[in-house]
Amino acid sequence: MTVLTAIPVGPRVPPELLEAAIRHALAQTHRDTIVLVAGDGERPAVSFTHDRLVVGTFPAHRGAPFTQQAMLLGSPFSHYAPHGADDWTEPDHVATLLGLRRPAAGSGVIWFHQGAASSVHRSPRTWIEFGVFETTALRSVGGYNAAEPCGQDSVLTSILLQTHGVALSRRPTYHKNFRVGSLTHDPATRQGSPIREAVKVRNRAVLTRCAELGWRSRGAIRAYREGLVPPALRRELEDRAADVARWLAAG
Repeated sequence: MTVLTAIPVGPRVPPELLEAAIRHALAQTHRDTIVLVAGDGERPAVSFTHDRLVVGTFPAHRGAPFTQQAMLLGSPFSHYAPHGADDWTEPDHVATLLGLRRPAAGSGVIWFHQGAASSVHRSPRTWIEFGVFETTALRSVGGYNAAEPCGQDSVLTSILLQTHGVALSRRPTYHKNFRVGSLTHDPATRQGSPIREAVKVRNRAVLTRCAELGWRSRGAIRAYREGLVPPALRRELEDRAADVARWLAAG
């Protein structure tokens, strides 16, 4: 089972955190793993090469959900593992989740690291966004909503819970770094911001509509969610997915 570990890189990600994220992704005990680092409008600051590391750059900043969707659609591999550009994982993260043998598996609890003293705490709720998923399962329900600026990992996994079920690992294998300047801390997109609250409202409407369509109607859910992306963005998304396929084919 080949796993694509997909790392979207937005503006202002500290190079040392990105390098740590990549090295942890490459150090997984499940060796059949390809790590794709995609710069969202800027060339990623990657100072080394590896035979399982692919680095590419998209020409314009479109946000993490757009970049994730392009990587998902362009991947030829059986499994997809989203990974933050400033986060890191335990060496058996991928192996543990693959061992749960479900279309969608997540690290049910994760570690959070916050502040200059790097205080560490376990998440107070279940997290499954940073899991390992069958690529076909993600695609079958439309993947990430590329039209939204943020908040599409949680809504996608909410849909997966209903349509496929999600297996959970209760041992934390994923470490999330909360830092100033990240999407969740930026005043424009952090929790409680007008943008984030508007996305939450739209996400609730999406989940309501998916429930109306019926959770077993994956094709209808996919068509509905793909229709949320305007035609111009869909064309750009197709172009980016083709770029991803070329990058991965070239190695």
